[in-house]
Amino acid sequence: MVDRSAATGDVTEERPAAVCEKALDIIAGKASPSPADAAVPIQAAKVAVDSRLRVLITEPTTRTVHILDFANRKYSRIDGAKGGRMYFPYGIAVDAHNSIYVTDLVRGRIAVYNAEGKFERYIGNFKGEGEFDRPRSIAIARAAGRIYLADTPRNLVLILDLNGKILAKVGKRGGGNGPAEFMEPIEVAIYENEVFVLDRGNFRIQVLDLDGRFQRQFNLGGSGAVDANGMAFDTQGRLFVPALNWVEVFNREGKLLFRFGQYGDQPGEFQMAKGICTDKKDRVYVIDSGNHRIQVFQVAHQPKPKTEASPVLAPDSPNL
Repeated sequence: MVDRSAATGDVTEERPAAVCEKALDIIAGKASPSPADAAVPIQAAKVAVDSRLRVLITEPTTRTVHILDFANRKYSRIDGAKGGRMYFPYGIAVDAHNSIYVTDLVRGRIAVYNAEGKFERYIGNFKGEGEFDRPRSIAIARAAGRIYLADTPRNLVLILDLNGKILAKVGKRGGGNGPAEFMEPIEVAIYENEVFVLDRGNFRIQVLDLDGRFQRQFNLGGSGAVDANGMAFDTQGRLFVPALNWVEVFNREGKLLFRFGQYGDQPGEFQMAKGICTDKKDRVYVIDSGNHRIQVFQVAHQPKPKTEASPVLAPDSPNL
């Protein structure tokens, strides 16, 4: 299951602090960049934050994982094109040691790097056909040491250990609409001992235990979250789901608590929000793909009543 044959040197490239300053534009977004200093924006797919508060961004078109370390004013990147390690890096997650797990949608496997970006191994073999079909979303239960993988075309959620051994397959080929069956599972998120799966074709989120047993579900028929491209929990157990031009926030039972954002290019506005993660300080990072930026919000621990005019979330400073 684990292919270590290509485990050679460090594939990250470090850049001076000035590049990290420039990368602030990626997080905050420039109001009106001039032609002279406008940079080619990162075409972000997914975002994650490790325990060191480094922001990790996958960019499939350049086969790159960007690592933004604002605390130490450093920028580095994993170049997946080197040695052909990654063809289309997409989903990303980190384990308890800050090792980085990146799904490759084309080759149907996971590339694993250590915390400094040195390649370690593959999970899943690629020999003309991937071990997985299109592993779109990945989440890691850090305490349990398990990987949860949404293999969307096969309508499966796979449970693996950190060495890549498959422990369980949830769902069935061809899909279904019963408990623990899926039609296009596209996102996976974990909170404590529960696994939340966005089952897009069935307009619902299913909740499993860590062994893949069905617990409950809630429907998304009247929610923009049906079109979501990401899910993330904060430390209070609130589920954040980007839905087109806003973000919807649910409790663990599926009750919609509030939403924030609207169409636009100002702070707190989105054009195709499609990736999301949170950090240990309850900051929320949202890929605002149409505006070529990632916006950062600070979550209030005691949300204000909906009747108040002020928003529950406010854009946070990107200086991490």
